[in-house]
Order: sequence, then C-alpha cells, then structure tokens
Amino acid sequence: MNNLLDNDLAIKIISVLVAIVLWIYVIGEQNPFIEQPFRDIPIQFNNLDSVNYALVEDQSSFKVNVKVRGRRSHISNLSKEAIKAEVNMKGRMEGENLLTVSVTLPDNIELVSVNPPEIMVTLEPVVEKQIPVTVDINGSPAEGFAVMDPVLKPKEVILKGPKSIIDTVKFAFISIDVSNKSEDIKGNFPLHITDERKAESKNITYRPETIEATIPIVNKADVEIEPRIIGNPAAGYAISGITVTPDIVSVTGDENILNNLQKIDTEIIDISGAYSNQQREVKIILPNGVKLVAGERDIVSVFVKIEAKEQHTLNITRQVDLINLREGYEAYSEPIDISVSFMGLKQDVKAVDSSDIKIYADLRGLQAGTHEVELNVSVPGNVTLVDYYPKSISVEIKKD
Repeated sequence: MNNLLDNDLAIKIISVLVAIVLWIYVIGEQNPFIEQPFRDIPIQFNNLDSVNYALVEDQSSFKVNVKVRGRRSHISNLSKEAIKAEVNMKGRMEGENLLTVSVTLPDNIELVSVNPPEIMVTLEPVVEKQIPVTVDINGSPAEGFAVMDPVLKPKEVILKGPKSIIDTVKFAFISIDVSNKSEDIKGNFPLHITDERKAESKNITYRPETIEATIPIVNKADVEIEPRIIGNPAAGYAISGITVTPDIVSVTGDENILNNLQKIDTEIIDISGAYSNQQREVKIILPNGVKLVAGERDIVSVFVKIEAKEQHTLNITRQVDLINLREGYEAYSEPIDISVSFMGLKQDVKAVDSSDIKIYADLRGLQAGTHEVELNVSVPGNVTLVDYYPKSISVEIKKD
C-alpha cells in the first residue's frame, strides 16, 4: 500500500515538472528574450540648482544611445520616453567634469549597454547682466502713416547664465510687423536674446520672457526742407548751388496743420564774405504742433557751393529802342556798335546771348531837335552789369 502511494506522489511531481518545462519552452518560443537599441535618449541633469555654477554647453545637446533586453512583449511596449538617462551634478566644481550616465528602466527590462557611458561637461560661475530692450520693426505701415517710438514695459531685461555665454549677448529685442497698419499696435511680445550676429543665445535664462509694447501708428506728411541762407559771398564770388541732405523729412501732427505745411526751414546759415564752399550741419525748425516721426533726425547737412565770378564782354551792333516819345513826334537814330561787359558764374555768363541784352533810350519830355540821349542797358538777372560803351546816342526828333 505504501509503495503504491509513493509511486503516485512521484508521478504527480514528475507531471508538474514536465508541465513547468513545457510552459517555459512554450513561453520561450512564443515570447522570447530580445535586444532592442534606442537612440538619442536625452540626459537629465539632476541637482544642477544645488551648485553655484551653470552649464556652458547646451543641455539639449547631450544624448545617449542605449541597448536593452527583455521579453518581446515587454520590449514592444517600451517607449523611448520610459527610458531615463541622468547625471548627478551635486558636488561638481568649476571647469570640466567627467560624469557617469545612469540609466533607469522599467521593471522586466535589462540594460545591455549605454553609449557613451560618460560625458564631459563644463561648469562656469553664474553671472547676471542687464541690457536694454529694442524693437525690430518689420514692414511698412499703410500709405500716409508712420511709426513712432515704441513704448516698452519693462525697458530692460535681466540675463542669467554662464559668464562666457552672457558676455557674448549683444541684443535683446522684440520683433513687430507693422505692414499696412493704420492704428496703434499693442500686445505682449516674446523676447529674442542674440549675439552680435543675431544668432540666438542658448543655455541662459532671462526675465521677463515677454515685453509689453505699444507701437504708435500716426498720420504723416513728407515735407521739403528749405535752407535759410543770409548774407552775400565775398566780392567777386557767388552761390552756384545749394544741396540739402536729406531734403525731405517725415513729420506728424494735427491733420489740418500737415495739410497746410509746404516747407520746413532750417536754422540761419550766414555765408557773408565766404569765398569757398560752405558745409554746415544745422537743425530744422519744426512748427508748433508738428514733430518728427520715429527714425527721423532734426539735423540736416547743407552744402553751399560758392564759385568765383567771371567777366564777359559782348560787342553788339543794333538799332537802339527809343521809348516814351511824345505823341505826334517821330524819332530817328543810327544803329550803334556797343560793348557790354557783365559778370557772373561761369555757366551763367557763357549762356548770355546778345538777344538777352536790352538797349534803349528814354525820350520822355524831349522836344523836336537833335539830342544826346543817355543809353540804358539791362542784362539777365543771373548776371551783373559791369559797364558798357558808348553811354549815349544822338537822336533826332521831328514833329509829324
């Protein structure tokens, strides 16, 4: 009887063992262990706030590749986000630090390899820097409108980060598009922190991250600038040209004022006694109720070209014009040869033709008879009469 019981127990134990072996075999065949690589796992930097240093390198640039092992069912459900790669920054010092990468995996997953197993990072002292905020204006407002100086709140931003990176920061700005706008623009705009080449500065923090800005959009007029020149150049010299740079200025103000604004004067420029070119930087005089639009300067450059005058003589043969003869009388004179000298700028005197010169005798109040009458000569307004000869002419007056 006992032998029978012993045999029955042995058979049961063997059956269980066979079942376990068969189960392991089936599991191994249907759900085997496999290895799977995962690339570019980002590294977390733990306890970085506990040290008085900042990471010089961009944290997002540190990644590792890992290979893991587990059952096919577990591996197929494993996401990249479930793999944690991290380094401990506690107790690290300024300069280069070699750190071991620790990888944490879900249960039932084994780590096969991590590459690289270590990373080199550089720590620097944390510094702060305060710089002004500027505005990059993109586009142009609607026709007849202009952009005025932006109103910013706050006007400065505080940067914080590794000294070597903070030292390269040159600009803190917001970018605003004003294309075809005819009303003020208001809002909160994200800050851009860049180096001198306008490349974004990374691995730093700044506050605030946005700027409250108002961009006034106002009506405008483009008005000609007129220089106020007084005095005369030295004797024998004259103004041959005046250039204003810029010669147009954009202004804003009350619409009625702008509609009637024809020109804007400069400060007085006195050229008395000058015998050479004059270059002056002068302010423009804005009327009451008018101001410059953003970007315009209240100073212009005025260039006054001064040249020596030249004298020129024309010999003319002509019948003299007889004017103001009494009614009922006739007057006669012989054609004369007259020499007329005049002075002016070179281009002006060369342009004068004999037909431009007026020669006449005034017979007002003269009775019948032969008279020696004074000649009158006039030249164009851009030259000056110097002399002429003869000064008089013989005229015979008869009654009809």
